[in-house]
Amino acid sequence: MPYDDTEIVAEDELIRGIPASQIKNGRVSSGAFKSSSDPYRGMSVDLASLEPEQVYPNEKHLGAVKFVASCPREKNLLVGKDPIATNHAHCNIWRHEDGEAKSISTSQARHMQKSSEWHVSIENVRIHGDS
Repeated sequence: MPYDDTEIVAEDELIRGIPASQIKNGRVSSGAFKSSSDPYRGMSVDLASLEPEQVYPNEKHLGAVKFVASCPREKNLLVGKDPIATNHAHCNIWRHEDGEAKSISTSQARHMQKSSEWHVSIENVRIHGDS
């Protein structure tokens, strides 16, 4: 269930893995910052301070970006811990309005993209136009 976790503070770093399918013309696509198809429409991230088990690169991700928790919250998104069996640092970012889950909008995704920097860079790939 989507919620905003007050234990995740504004300056906490969130890590988002970047798969090959989200690299277009040498740049990370804003689609890399969109919702999943699960019922709550979450976007998976790891809370860096919890020392995630996820290592980059891996079989799913060529690299990873990071941004602070205040970034999605600036766009009215919720950030909450959502641990899974293989990763206790797993969190989700949700868009929840009027009592229902919604997909992260393009403008919300672009805001996270523009606020990101490399956690583990991918050779010859930019995150956005400025990197």
